[in-house]
Amino acid sequence: MIKVENLSLPYGLKNVTCHIPQGKLVGIMGANGAGKSTLLKAIAGILPLSAKQTSGQIWLNNYKLGEMSASQKSQKIAYLAQNTDIYWDLSVYDVIALGLSSPQKSSDEQQKVQSISQKFSVEHLLDKPFQQLSGGEKQGYSSPVVVSKTAPFY
Repeated sequence: MIKVENLSLPYGLKNVTCHIPQGKLVGIMGANGAGKSTLLKAIAGILPLSAKQTSGQIWLNNYKLGEMSASQKSQKIAYLAQNTDIYWDLSVYDVIALGLSSPQKSSDEQQKVQSISQKFSVEHLLDKPFQQLSGGEKQGYSSPVVVSKTAPFY
């Protein structure tokens, strides 16, 4: 469960409280500049709360987000950013494989990447250099990258 309690941050967030059960799909709506992306970044642990948080707490199950190490956060959270530009010389296969939670044996990695790519109908892109993908193709590849992690929170 994700619990946000009385969270206030710059960019429009004032005393936000919500409880999101694990496994539930939730939408966040609001006007431009209301703080939707800021809230998601705070929950994902990629917004430095210590410097910008004015009040409140975020919990992932029974763990205070602010007390978790980067390694602990990466094991529990998978985050798909609005902008998914990658500037490395990697294929789509390489990018999906990088998202796997832990190093895999070559055969296990191939099987997992193939399974994920088929699930999202992007297997035809696996050998293509990421930089050559269209904007729509980049969005299509992004979901498999997040799903390749075994984090409990997406």
